[in-house]
Amino acid sequence: MLYVRDPRERVEKVAPFLEVDGDPYPAVVAGRITWIVDAYTTSDSYPYAEQTELGEAAQDALTGTGTTALPDETVNYIRNSVKATVDAYDGTVTLYEWDTQDPVLQTHMKAFPGVVQQRSDIPDALLAHVRYPQDLFKVQRDILTRYHVDDPVDFYNANNRWQIPDDPTRDTEEDQPPYYILAQRPGDDEATFQLTSALNAFQRDNLSAFISASSDPETYGEIQVLRLPGNTPFRGPAQVQNAFESNNQVRPDLTLFDSENSEPVFGNLLTLPIGDAGLLYVTPLYVRGTNDGGFPLLQKVLVNYADRIGYADTLDQALDQVFGAGAGEPTTAAEPPPPDGGPVSTPPPGGGPEPTPPPGAASATADGGGPTDARLTQAVTDIDTALDRVADAQRSGDLTELGQALVELGAAVAAYQLAAGATSAG
Repeated sequence: MLYVRDPRERVEKVAPFLEVDGDPYPAVVAGRITWIVDAYTTSDSYPYAEQTELGEAAQDALTGTGTTALPDETVNYIRNSVKATVDAYDGTVTLYEWDTQDPVLQTHMKAFPGVVQQRSDIPDALLAHVRYPQDLFKVQRDILTRYHVDDPVDFYNANNRWQIPDDPTRDTEEDQPPYYILAQRPGDDEATFQLTSALNAFQRDNLSAFISASSDPETYGEIQVLRLPGNTPFRGPAQVQNAFESNNQVRPDLTLFDSENSEPVFGNLLTLPIGDAGLLYVTPLYVRGTNDGGFPLLQKVLVNYADRIGYADTLDQALDQVFGAGAGEPTTAAEPPPPDGGPVSTPPPGGGPEPTPPPGAASATADGGGPTDARLTQAVTDIDTALDRVADAQRSGDLTELGQALVELGAAVAAYQLAAGATSAG
């Protein structure tokens, strides 16, 4: 009988001298489901170090919903010195030394011999799943907003500071969480798994920097900071989200999805540096039933580069709208896909060079219109009916009925999109 089932709590019971990360994650290791938990050594007495409120620095829009809040305590020393595992079946807790140079952990290992195993004992199958911890990264980005300034006068006067942007997909003023992505960083030869975050200029919505921490075994823990040129304003997450929601092709769909039985939900807004001076924003758009237990269904993908917006059913199609045909196909180049030989215009304010689309390439530009004919009205009615069937099936637990209702919903949405396209073309 396991009385303590939460992986974090089990690690805390075994090693109360460690601070445990708020986001444990499962992995399949040697054929068994294993929870991986990052643990930290902390102190508030390290000489001449900046004091930081741990709970405040690690809090963001997902805290309390997808991750656990860290305690409100002051620290000026934190190191990810331990990787812990919890067997999902029998609850076995194993602690592995990760930072071999941490004197605090070495002291604990001497005081409690056998509790923490040597780093050399970590199985290779486990090493393949280790990632850079979120809470440590959030503390580091908070410190970086101030301590990236080299000039002592600017530092004293609080000039050139950065700030963590609010999550633009939520109504509350909470920090945007960092996101794990598989992408190719500028200067790298191949894509790597990394934890990333955008940073705005202080008290402004323009983007100033992009930071990433590598989880790749060869470069684990390496933090790269991409500083954006100060002479060209780059759009920040909030500005891009506003551009998405106010676009004339996106706005009618948001109105359609926001009904008595459903609501539109934007997913994570990812910021991706591409080329030498470009930023690509990507976000999914879902529709979720308003009844209890409703789950989101992917409807559209939105892409922003410079002042162009792609809005389509898939990421490939949205990229094609922005960069031209074939842009959504896999590529090994670090530069943005070429616009089929089209000329490149003068970089507009807010996000790098703007490629001119080839003839026939469609994008959601500001002059898009809203369809209103009878076919659209019927399509909207069919979508509402399908959403009612989905809600009824979810309440009853009838998986067969749910599958049929989802097929009907997909057909109704496709009919709406076809009618919208025909009306716009006319």
